[in-house]
Amino acid sequence: MGREMTRLMLSLAAGEDDAPDPVILPTHLIPRAST
Repeated sequence: MGREMTRLMLSLAAGEDDAPDPVILPTHLIPRAST
């Protein structure tokens, strides 16, 4: 799962708007993971 999160983070940094939905999901998962 860590690898997928990293890929999503990289996608956000790259500015890829191909998948807006998955972008929102990791955003909510990140705070939970840090907790």
